[in-house]
Formats: sequence, C-alpha cells, structure tokens
Amino acid sequence: MQEILIFISVLVAVVISAWLFTGPLRFVWKIMLNSVLGGLALLVVNYICIPFGINIGINPITCLTCGVLGLPGFALLLILKYIL
Repeated sequence: MQEILIFISVLVAVVISAWLFTGPLRFVWKIMLNSVLGGLALLVVNYICIPFGINIGINPITCLTCGVLGLPGFALLLILKYIL
C-alpha cells in the first residue's frame, strides 16, 4: 500500500512539474518560430524590393523584431531604414 502512495505522489509531482515548465517552453518555441518566419519574410522582401533600393539586413536583431512584433515590427524596420 505504501508503494502505491509513493508512486501516485511521484506521478503527481511529475505532472505538476511538466505543467509548470510547458508554458515558458511554448513561449520560447513561439518566439523562435516567429523569428525564423520573420527572417524569411525579410529575405523575400529584400529580393522583391532590391530594384526599389529597399534593403534590410538580416541579422538576429531584425529577425527577432519581425518575429516578436510581426507586421508592425517589419514596418518599424522599414521606417528605421528610411530615417537612418
């Protein structure tokens, strides 16, 4: 009987630990996926807009900006490129 209670308590502890750590990991994976997609969007726009003189460098900062902020982040990068 004591072994069953120990097994159940360990199982509950593992489930609670897994539940606590999945939230932050989902956030990290979402940021990483969005950053990759933001980098791809920058790459596509760079190829399309080169004849117009629009070129945004692809580096971790610009990818994270597009990944975290999405389309407004891309607009921000365009505005910063125009101003600077």
